[in-house]
Amino acid sequence: ITQPGTYTIYCVTGWNVGEYPGVNTSTITLETLLPIQSAKDMCLGSAQVTVTENQLNYNVPISVDHIMAQLTLTIDDVPSDITSFTVTLPNQANTFKFDATIVGNTQSQDFELTKNTTANSDGTYNWTLAETIVFPSATSSTSMPITIVAEDETGRTYTFNTSSSTCCLSGTRTNLGTTWNTVNYYTTGVVTINPWTSTVQSGDFDMGDPTVVD
Repeated sequence: ITQPGTYTIYCVTGWNVGEYPGVNTSTITLETLLPIQSAKDMCLGSAQVTVTENQLNYNVPISVDHIMAQLTLTIDDVPSDITSFTVTLPNQANTFKFDATIVGNTQSQDFELTKNTTANSDGTYNWTLAETIVFPSATSSTSMPITIVAEDETGRTYTFNTSSSTCCLSGTRTNLGTTWNTVNYYTTGVVTINPWTSTVQSGDFDMGDPTVVD
């Protein structure tokens, strides 16, 4: 700053060296899309400072808010033969602007759910994802696509393409839950051929009139 006036200072936390755009290689404006490189806690905030000709140093406190979101997932009442769950958020955002607008829908993030060690009273199990930092949904998002892949003990996979109207918007903590019986899933019928009956019914038949061919 070389001239007196009122300025806005923007602060981003969580970038590692090399992840943030350099002022020596590009022009950064309020419309510049800034990168979110990985799923870690990042924060953004700003504060104004008035620079005068008779003061050299300024102490400017800046309050920052979380850019990322946090997500908890639960799938209850899962049959005991399911051995794994992978949940994917395929359309999250990985860029933002200095005004805290979150932009994009191309970031994909996978999570492995954990099976509870204790079964429910009916023999089913609950699966959970502990609270985890996730890429945020875009500011304009009204739904959040979710892909769930379950695998059973035979190696068969079940893929559910669903969505939630509750989005992981920037700075939010979200707990999404469902139950296995709320989804349509493929089930394989097992055919058992019962043994022949041991009862033998008896009868007779009439020989009838013969047809004689010479």
